[in-house]
Amino acid sequence: MATPGQLPAMRRAMPRAQRDTLFLVVLVAWLISPQLPFLPLWCSGASLAVLLWRAGLAWRSGPLPGRWTMGLLLVLAVGATLYGFGSLIGREAGTAFLVLLLALKTLELRTARDAMV
Repeated sequence: MATPGQLPAMRRAMPRAQRDTLFLVVLVAWLISPQLPFLPLWCSGASLAVLLWRAGLAWRSGPLPGRWTMGLLLVLAVGATLYGFGSLIGREAGTAFLVLLLALKTLELRTARDAMV
């Protein structure tokens, strides 16, 4: 466990891209948090799991998932929304799908340009 005197040194040792990615993941979690009580449990849980996964990858500087994994996650998000709401159209279904897509978008942040877009 780090002592309080070591924390500033640890913050400086983390590369800027890593800090920026963690900041964006926290920002996305903050943005979707008002919606979570109104979403189905599976949607809230999946979104938070994806954000925690991305934060873990950023913290460890791990590799991002490939195209096939991202495609599978997208198909699962579409399928879960269709199963849960019967459609992708409508306020509830659209909001749930948008929250899932926003969480999945964090898995595509590779460069500073990706974050800016």
